[in-house]
This record gives sequence, C-alpha cells and structure tokens, in this order.
Amino acid sequence: MKPKNYDKDLKLSIHKKLGYVYFLDKEHPLACKGVGMVYYHRHIMSIKMGKWVDSTYHVHHKDGNKTNNSVDNLELISPKMHSIKHALERGGKLNFKNCLRCNKRFKGNKGSSKYCNSHCRTESSNKQLSSKIDKLLLSKLVYLEPTTHIAKRFNCSDKSIAGLCKKYNITKPNRGYWSRRKKKKSIT
Repeated sequence: MKPKNYDKDLKLSIHKKLGYVYFLDKEHPLACKGVGMVYYHRHIMSIKMGKWVDSTYHVHHKDGNKTNNSVDNLELISPKMHSIKHALERGGKLNFKNCLRCNKRFKGNKGSSKYCNSHCRTESSNKQLSSKIDKLLLSKLVYLEPTTHIAKRFNCSDKSIAGLCKKYNITKPNRGYWSRRKKKKSIT
C-alpha cells in the first residue's frame, strides 16, 4: 500500500514523555513493533514523498515544535545532520577541521577527532607506529614478549601491534604460546 492510499481514520494523541503526535495502527508500515504506534510526522512526510520513510532517515521539525506537523515545517534528513542541527539549537558550535591524514574538510564538535573517519585514524596510527618499529625489530619482539607488553612499550594498543604484524606479514606466536612458555620456565 502506498502512503497516498492510506485512508483509515486517525485518532491522534500526544506522547507524554516525547511530545510527538502519534496514532495507533499495528498494520501500518511505520508502526513500532508490538505497540503499533506511528509517529504522525513520519506519516505526513511519507505522504508528501509518495513512499514510506524508512528508519535510515529522520523527519525534523524545522521550528522545534514537535506538534507542528505542517508539511512546510517538516524536512527529511540524515541522522547525523539531525543531531548536528539539534546540537546547534542547544548552542553547540561546529568546527570545520582538516583531516590530519587525507586533508579532507569535515565537521566536528569541539574536541572531536582529528580524523574524518575511523579508516584515516587507523591508517595514521599505523603509519606513526611503523615509523617507530621496523619489520626486523617487530619480528624479534613478538617471540620475546607478548603483544600487550610490546604495545605498552610503544604506547599503543595490542590491536595496533597485531595490525602491524599483518602489514609486515609477520607470524605471531599461536594462542597459548606464552602460558606454555611460562610453565616450562616454572618446571626447570
């Protein structure tokens, strides 16, 4: 069923905690499972668009009034953009920054990351780490002490050490290697 063909009578109510206008219909495509609650603003936006608004998008009330469900007051936006708009409404500031790795310009809140995404952050930390530890040194260290100890020595995580081993094609000791080695030392 398309939104424009939805012709049931609606009994609108206001959610006591959230303040949104809603109606109940368990068979509605936008209904919350179990309860059957449908937020009216999402229903209105679906009618405007001619298709049901899926959960990957948010419907934002431009004037901040959750009960003003006029089509002119509603806009369809991404969850990230929605949170940015509300942060700005609450007096937050957005800083535009350049990613330290790829130099891409991105929006961030004060004190947020120096990288535009997790890939750039990981690549950057791996690059910094590989400048501290070369392949020969790391191949010796992984059999002298556990990766958690190596990580503490170089002020990084054991996952970073594991990633560097993968990058250099260094085989790490199998699981249980250090406990078996410890048992051998205690026997002798």
